Amino acid sequence: MAAQTVPTILRRKQVEGRTGLARSTIYQNVRAGLFPAPISLGAKSVGWIEAEVNEWLQSRIDDSRKVSDGAEKIDKPHVTQIPLPVKFHLEAAPWDSDDLLQCQKKQENAE
Repeated sequence: MAAQTVPTILRRKQVEGRTGLARSTIYQNVRAGLFPAPISLGAKSVGWIEAEVNEWLQSRIDDSRKVSDGAEKIDKPHVTQIPLPVKFHLEAAPWDSDDLLQCQKKQENAE
């Protein structure tokens, strides 16, 4: 007789911890069909099947690393990163003065 595998159930806090998503985002994605739906465990209790959450996580990893013809997959508008002056970056930074001088020299040499 083959042994039956019992699915592992994750509670909401565990799902939040695994995915890094907030409760509201999880439920919003469930409603939109973008995240596995929970199963009812009782009158006021739900859980997620671990294998489904793991599949979703793997799909997010795969989607974020897809490359076609040597170019990254772009499914979001391109955001241009504008470098800020070193002074702005370092005002609240916990670096010592040697680090500050090195960064300033690097920026001056880059210009």
